[in-house]
Amino acid sequence: MKKVLFFVVPFLLLSSILHASVFVDASSFHSTSRNAPRQSGFALDFGFSINNDVDAVFKSAYTFAVDNEGDPNEISYEFLYVFIGGEYSPHFKILERYRLSWKNGIYMGLLRSYSENKLLSKENFENNLDYAFYTGLQFDANQHFAPFLNIGFHFASDKRDFFDVQERGFQAELGLRFYFFGSRDSTSGY
Repeated sequence: MKKVLFFVVPFLLLSSILHASVFVDASSFHSTSRNAPRQSGFALDFGFSINNDVDAVFKSAYTFAVDNEGDPNEISYEFLYVFIGGEYSPHFKILERYRLSWKNGIYMGLLRSYSENKLLSKENFENNLDYAFYTGLQFDANQHFAPFLNIGFHFASDKRDFFDVQERGFQAELGLRFYFFGSRDSTSGY
């Protein structure tokens, strides 16, 4: 039975993905944190539609910041976010008239943080569970390109204790979504 499921489940998933809209997001990614200065970086996402309203998304982002740049007490920070989650886009006639989509996402994943204090020659690595919530607008320019703006909130908790919040802050993302396969909305003419 396990051998049959091993072949049937991937086949069903692959066949549903081939009929779905498949996309990649490239964006500039900005984040605030309670333990580090404002960070800037980039994000790259991969996703596919489950139905007309829901997308499954794998999101990855890298940000960096430097505190006291040029001082002997300079501290550099790097953050790597790896998420998996979903986006829900409810349909509103007023937004569709202007080819806009309202996206709402919820994600869970890993936050790997690194900091280095040059004066103390001290490095610190941390791995935490990270949760993020986003909302934003996307302009559907045509069948293949859609610029977007997302804002959201994230918090990272210790792997052993959900309520031990290690890191939290706001995030903003400005980018472009590239659709590769599938028809997104043939009735609207784009």
